[in-house]
Amino acid sequence: MAAVSLDIRTFQLQKLVDEIAARHRAAGPGSSVEIVDRTGTLSAERVFGDANRIEKALDMLVTTARAVADGPVSILLDLPDVESAAPGDLVDLAISVRFAPGAGTVPAVPAPVHAYATSMDATVETVGAADAAGPGFRLTVLLLVAEDGPAAPALNRADGSPLRVLIAEDDPMSQTMITVMIERTGAEVRLVRDGAAAVNAWREGGVDLILMDMRMAGGDGIEATSRIRAAEVAEGRAPVPIIAVTAGATAPEIALCHKAGVDAVLPKPIQMDFLYARIRNLLSRRG
Repeated sequence: MAAVSLDIRTFQLQKLVDEIAARHRAAGPGSSVEIVDRTGTLSAERVFGDANRIEKALDMLVTTARAVADGPVSILLDLPDVESAAPGDLVDLAISVRFAPGAGTVPAVPAPVHAYATSMDATVETVGAADAAGPGFRLTVLLLVAEDGPAAPALNRADGSPLRVLIAEDDPMSQTMITVMIERTGAEVRLVRDGAAAVNAWREGGVDLILMDMRMAGGDGIEATSRIRAAEVAEGRAPVPIIAVTAGATAPEIALCHKAGVDAVLPKPIQMDFLYARIRNLLSRRG
């Protein structure tokens, strides 16, 4: 399977699903795809998640269903707690692809879809004929309902252009939460999933601030921070502000962070106001 880039952003679920259905309807005769929406107004709201992987996974499930379906294929959007969903909430959204399999049984979920689901901290499964909505596939993904509250403080560079923030984080839900906090400030976000990728992204330039998870597979944040600081000295580069993000904010962990060269430490779960205050403080100190 070709690598699919992270696309953690605000998007409209209804538009994403409509585009997938339209592509398959245009594929030719026998390509009937309908949408059944049980999410109330949620699908028309702005939500936050990995739009790219959701689209790829759903598109592949519809393609698999069309290959064996005896009749139309339905994309079913379902939110059990639709009445309680509100801006700022995390919701478990079930996106199902339902169809009548011509061979009588639902085929296995394609391996790439399992990979997409795992990388989003989502689940995907086959559903039997006993289910009230019929047989097919079900993808369940956790999304954040975009908040329409007061705007966050603008975070800009000295010339007034948006701050360029590199986020190094391997947990899908933390990626979502931190990204939405930063994007609310108008800053530009680049997202990587391990320390080695963070070092490479910093080397490419265009990074004004790094939010670095300290414990990641593929090269943790402490090692990555040490490498960046060593390279800055060796190459005569100005030090980039680095904020450590850690779930283990113990005294020894914090000491390790500062020894590696971080400028500040934020414990998880991150408090939004505290995050903004830390960033503003670091930017003012760096001029």
